Amino acid sequence: MVSRPGGWEWVTLHGALDAWARATPAHVAVVDEATGVRLTFRELQAWADGAAGVLAEAGVGPGDRVAYWLADRAECVALWFGASRLGAAFVPVNPALTVREAVRQLTHAAPRLLVCDPERAAAAEQVREMVPGLERTWVVGAPALAAGSPRPVRTVDPDPGRPLAVLYTSGTTGTPKGAVHTHATWLGWTGALALHHGWTRRDRLVNPYPLFHMGGAGFSAAALLVGATVILPGKAAPARLLEVVARERATLLAAVPTVLARLVGEPAERRAAWDWSALRAILTSSAPLPTRTYRALTACWPHAGIWSLYSATEILFTGLDPEDPRPDAQVVGRPVFGTEIEIRDGAGRPLPPGETGLIYGRGLSSFAGYWHGPEAFAADGWFTCRDVGFLDADGRLHLVDREADWINTGGEKVATPEVEDVLLSHPAVAEVAVVGVPDPEWGERVEAVVVPRAGEGVDPAGLQAWCRAHLAPYKVPKRIHVATGLPRGSTGKVLKRAIRERLQADRAAD
Repeated sequence: MVSRPGGWEWVTLHGALDAWARATPAHVAVVDEATGVRLTFRELQAWADGAAGVLAEAGVGPGDRVAYWLADRAECVALWFGASRLGAAFVPVNPALTVREAVRQLTHAAPRLLVCDPERAAAAEQVREMVPGLERTWVVGAPALAAGSPRPVRTVDPDPGRPLAVLYTSGTTGTPKGAVHTHATWLGWTGALALHHGWTRRDRLVNPYPLFHMGGAGFSAAALLVGATVILPGKAAPARLLEVVARERATLLAAVPTVLARLVGEPAERRAAWDWSALRAILTSSAPLPTRTYRALTACWPHAGIWSLYSATEILFTGLDPEDPRPDAQVVGRPVFGTEIEIRDGAGRPLPPGETGLIYGRGLSSFAGYWHGPEAFAADGWFTCRDVGFLDADGRLHLVDREADWINTGGEKVATPEVEDVLLSHPAVAEVAVVGVPDPEWGERVEAVVVPRAGEGVDPAGLQAWCRAHLAPYKVPKRIHVATGLPRGSTGKVLKRAIRERLQADRAAD
């Protein structure tokens, strides 16, 4: 039994859970496909109370951090609310990390407790021995949470400015950093998402994003914030994901463009075997949605609106609604609820519509800064991920490229998404990554790595001719490499830095 104070609990994460546990106690909150667990809001509250009790017995209190090294399962969700109730912050750890990598992250985060699943128990003990201040590990199991607290735990006094989560960014452009969200910024991020996309408690979200990632934690928390149901499919293959969406009568599906491309790439008879008529919206983020994938989605499921979100762990920037025109993959929509966007030059001066510069944002969803990291904000409180784009006359943001991925070849700037979209429009190409490689004559030269569709062959010279028909000469890749796959991070993002390094190494070896 957990005692709770009256007052302003609603300004905290656990306060939102308590509100729904009172209002709709029997409504299903979480479905864990991997374990078969289905929790109502009242049951999720009991699991959260059980987690809070175990954490309190381990000495966790206000201001502490609790790390979890878990597969995507319902216990992760319970831990968010359990840590919140104690005034602690949760720190997700990518399940794919090695012991060495986990030690590096946790030494920086300095948690008091590491929660793991049975598969990682031995590795977690190794980590504990090497991380200063990490006092205990706890191996989770549903009974430990469902049984409730071993002793009464009093919810700490609400403080919306207290850190709630430290999420480590993917590190595709550099060293990973721990983005801190307080209760206020977390509710701002998740609330802006739910409000912008019109989610309600009648929705059922299938979310295959990993729960150590903002797409997994943030999208799931946004659904729970409005009293909706979250369905965790785990690492589901495309055929399995088709089944889960149909069987659970999902109204919402969130997935990276790579997953969506694999779904529409499934044989037509396999897609037709499952009833997706309940699905009303498909949400994608983490990378631009290729034009070809967008067209395939609208052809397969014309009744489902396609929403694209340009976001980061640190802030939500823009959303592209189903009714917005999509001339190309670079259009990422207008600012989401509670967000302002500016384009600035290298000196931090605002630029007018049509001029390209760094994308800055601020608003309800903006995080609180980096954990023991570099200063995150400009002097006037705006934040940039160092992405490059411009606003058109209608206020829509065009995401040109990441600053690190923009190619300067012979004094001309090349936006890699534009070249990638052209190559993806070729019927034989399944995946592509375009990068800039150092060149003594051009400064950088444009090169591409393509993955052919199954059963298809591609001719690099033919692909260059295809590009010349659609692009200015300086944008056409000087070399096109054929590969069986692209290196990706655990969230599905293509690791362009790894591709550049490999191409440079290959060039040096020639």
